[in-house]
Amino acid sequence: MVDVDRMLGVIPVSHTGRWLDSFAALEAMQPARLVPGHGQVSGLAHTQADTRHYLQVLRTHMKKAVDDGTDLGAAIQSFDAAPFMHLLNAAERHPGNASRTHLQLEREQYRRNAVVWSQNGFCNTNHHARNRP
Repeated sequence: MVDVDRMLGVIPVSHTGRWLDSFAALEAMQPARLVPGHGQVSGLAHTQADTRHYLQVLRTHMKKAVDDGTDLGAAIQSFDAAPFMHLLNAAERHPGNASRTHLQLEREQYRRNAVVWSQNGFCNTNHHARNRP
């Protein structure tokens, strides 16, 4: 749930939204020390900087990209990862993290749209067409 001094890994079974919810629950406990999955025992501020902040910024950026119909490659390229490049493995992990987060958010958008379409009695399987040239 928490990594310090290295870029976390968003893997296929990860969900960045639930990860942030779990982190909020952890913050509410106001722990003096945390034992991360990777890195040294740290205080809350260090884990917030290395884990929560990255997840929040990544998820916010990718949600806007999905909402705007931005394709995956452009969404990854337009993300400013510079503030996180000091983390170990950042250059290697960030593109995959961004890709999986973008795909999660596309799936969430599709599910929201499917519910609305179902409630309205129709299904539009070409809902992204408005964003294509």
